[in-house]
Amino acid sequence: TIILQDNKPIVFYSRKLTLAQLNYTVAEKELLSIVETFRKQRGILFGHIIRVFTDHQNLTYKTSAQRITCWRLFIEEYGAQFIWIEGKSNKIADLLSRLPSSNAEPLPALVCVELIKTAAMC
Repeated sequence: TIILQDNKPIVFYSRKLTLAQLNYTVAEKELLSIVETFRKQRGILFGHIIRVFTDHQNLTYKTSAQRITCWRLFIEEYGAQFIWIEGKSNKIADLLSRLPSSNAEPLPALVCVELIKTAAMC
């Protein structure tokens, strides 16, 4: 996950998935990434306008899946707005997913979180 402010990255967050999390769907892995980033970066995110850009359109809809619903409720505490962008238009995810790596496992998905400057931040 990347957190941007004024189109500049201010935070990068990633970690290895547990064995159980490896069985999650791609959408669940992406949402897990968002939830964990929000938990780790609460101090800079909470109380600000947040837009989450994703190339998984199903994350922009309500669902009955219990895990996803629970995570969406957590994210709603931050007032985050989900914005779908077409995969081929997601330049940051496209660039980072093609970085050379010694790990042969592909990156599941990359999420871009934009922090909007508010008057309180100035």
